[in-house]
Parts: sequence; structure tokens; C-alpha cells
Amino acid sequence: MINTIIGVLFGGTLFACDVCGSFFGVTPYDNQSGFSIQHRYRLFSKVDVAGQPFFPSGAYRLPQAMSTQHIHGSSSLNKGDFESFKVVELRGKWFVHQRVEVNFILPFGMTRSVMGGEMEKINGFGDPTVSFGFHILRPTDSDIKQRLITGAGVKLPLGKDDLTMSDGERFHLYMQPGTGSTDVMAYVQYSIGIKRIGGSVNASGKYSGTNSFHEQLSPSFTGTANFFYVFRKGNTIVLPQLQMYGEYMRGMFENGVEQSNSKMSLLMAGAGCDAYFGQLGVHLSGQLPLMQYESNQTPGASLRAIVGLSWNINQQKFLIN
Repeated sequence: MINTIIGVLFGGTLFACDVCGSFFGVTPYDNQSGFSIQHRYRLFSKVDVAGQPFFPSGAYRLPQAMSTQHIHGSSSLNKGDFESFKVVELRGKWFVHQRVEVNFILPFGMTRSVMGGEMEKINGFGDPTVSFGFHILRPTDSDIKQRLITGAGVKLPLGKDDLTMSDGERFHLYMQPGTGSTDVMAYVQYSIGIKRIGGSVNASGKYSGTNSFHEQLSPSFTGTANFFYVFRKGNTIVLPQLQMYGEYMRGMFENGVEQSNSKMSLLMAGAGCDAYFGQLGVHLSGQLPLMQYESNQTPGASLRAIVGLSWNINQQKFLIN
């Protein structure tokens, strides 16, 4: 039995929701506190166009000659139209007890949209999230290792939700760094491992409050599944993974009225790899869409990619014994 697979399967809490800005990946450090920085890139484009690039001009690096006058969602999509969301997150995890973890996330978002050759661009800090996880099942000395985690959290409305374009019109809520609402969320994760192989499934839900513009996102649900194999040599651990990711949200409501073309229904699949060199971790993953809700006025999901670095603390003592 390889002891590190226990942590590979069970050390992290998956809280996969890009709207709320939360995602914790698998880690080979069981009950270990740590810090990390993660960069997430999501592209939404006209997915029925063959050969659509994952990094169209302006999606990642800004071109110099584009205006910022376009109003979101005012016309049908054309080839080359896209929306891209780049997020850099600072994350912390601290075990106050062997079964209780406290997590914190602070995101900084960089959003780009090109419609009809005109660009919108927004940068700003998003809403921070604090969550608490309780480890109901922990690995034992048996050949089959299991972990069950349940938890809850809150997203605080500290990010900007009132940014405007150069013509004074407010950006669409989906483009804002923050939502302006206090949201509550809950999640559950189950993991199992036998020797070098393992898997993990997660489900989470979020209920959003109403912001000062009388906007409210409907309850949203996300799920993930990871299947991986463990390679280890000395202090180096490598975990290739097969991944699935899904999310559903009915849409956005304004003054109680559902807004058109605001629905999100998506299933993605892909691969990833985590590598650990002692206490340092490197994380890579990418997913492509399998099925999704589509509209001729809103771009569809084309790519979801994540890269991250983590530093894990060899924690020996806990605030609560």
C-alpha cells in the first residue's frame, strides 16, 4: 500500500464553481494546511465554427486597436466573437482540528469580450469566499481508503459590481468582478482509493442573495469527478487524471423577472496532472465541452483550463485537539 495515495485522494476539498470562484483540487497532503495561487482561464465562443482557436486575439493578451463601446448581448454572434474570463486566486487552507479545515479564497478577475470587433475589458478583485469543511470519514489502515467531507461557506459582496463602460452604461452582471450579493453554499465530497488508483466525486450548491440592482442569480449546482493513478519516486509524486466537470444555473433574475439567454447548463471532460516535489505542488488541467445549452446570442463554452502552484505545511499541531 502506498501511503501517499491516502492524501492524494483525500487531502483537498473540491468546491468547483466558477461563478462563486471556488475550486480546491486533490493533493497528497492529508490534513495539511497550505497556501496556493491558481490561474483559471475560461473561453466562451461561437462553438459551431470549425477551427475556432482557444486563444483568439484579445482573449488572453489585449490587442491595441479595439474600442470598448459594445453593449453586451445586443446582437447575434458572429465568427470571432468571444468572452474570456481569467482569474488569479490566492488561497489558504488551515486545519484547526484533524477533522476541521478552514478555507479562504481571494480572486482577481480579468474579463474580455469581443462582439462585432468591439471589445469590453474589466479588471478587478472579486468576492472573497470563506468555507469550513468537516471530515466525516478518514482513511484507516485497511486496503480500501475512504474519505467523506461535507462543508459550507459564504461568499462576501466585497468585489465591484457597478463598473461601467466609457459611455456610462453598466457592464452586464456576468462581466462584473463581483456579484454584489451575499451567497451561501454547501458541498459534499466522497473519495476512495485502492493502492495506486483512486477516484473522487463532488457535488456543491449555491444560493445567491439579491444585490443593490435587484439582480439575483438562481440557485446553481456543480459537480466534478476525478479518476487518477499515482506514480511515486522518492519525494516526487505525479498524478495523471481523467476529469469531468458539470454545472447548472437556471439564469439571472432582475426584479423577479428571469432574463433571457442567462442560463448555464454544461458538461465538460478533460485531463490533468498534479506533480509534487516535496511540499511544492504544480497543478495543470483542461476540459472541453461535451454537452451544453446553446443560444444564438450568447457564446458557448469552448475551454476551461487551470494552472496552479501550492505550498503545503507539515502541520503537527492543531488549535483544537
